[in-house]
Amino acid sequence: MYADTGVTADNFPTAEALGAWNDLVLAFWLTPGVWDSAYIWTSMDAAKRKELLDSYHAAGKTIRVATFGATEFPLVSGGDPTKIGNDIAAFVKEWELDGMYRF
Repeated sequence: MYADTGVTADNFPTAEALGAWNDLVLAFWLTPGVWDSAYIWTSMDAAKRKELLDSYHAAGKTIRVATFGATEFPLVSGGDPTKIGNDIAAFVKEWELDGMYRF
């Protein structure tokens, strides 16, 4: 399931809301920062994030972040792939996500 605009801390999709879907993909990590539902994730307090992650994991589901979307092509514009990869990995670790997803 893909979460973009319209997601708030109050209506963040629950594991149950995903039904048969295995992953919730938050939009977006971009090189200048995060946007949309990925930003909402970073604005929630740690206890709320842990509660959500625990419920997702208990249901066998994951929460990942989408990178770049349809608006950014950092490698085409000369971005350093190693730095970009390290930055994405640091974000995933810092915010305790299960990984990233590139559309």
